[in-house]
This record gives sequence, C-alpha cells and structure tokens, in this order.
Amino acid sequence: MDYSEISILKAQSHDPVSLEQVQRSLDPSAVILEYVVADPRSYCLVISKTDARIVALADKQSIEA
Repeated sequence: MDYSEISILKAQSHDPVSLEQVQRSLDPSAVILEYVVADPRSYCLVISKTDARIVALADKQSIEA
C-alpha cells in the first residue's frame, strides 16, 4: 500500500481529525487499533471504514503480566 496517499497521516498532531475523516481515508480492508491501557479497565478503539467501536479489555496489571 502506498501510504503517501493517506492524507490523514499528514495531519499535524495539534490538528483534530474527525472520526469520519479517518474512516474516509481507510482502505476497505484496513483497521486501526488504538489501545488505552489503564486501571481499572483498558480499552481498544477499533476503527474500520464502516464501523467504530470500543472493546473493553482487562486491567493494566493483567495485560502487562
């Protein structure tokens, strides 16, 4: 895949990007997984071209073990 075509990756870190912009930029077969590891719960944000959801995971200590 030619990542230079994904303009969303060129956004500067201080420029907010909407979920819709991220989804529009994704290839139909691509998925973004963003992990938030914390106590008492951790989460995985799953973003695809057509869906976005938050999946609850175990706590930080369980994951790091």
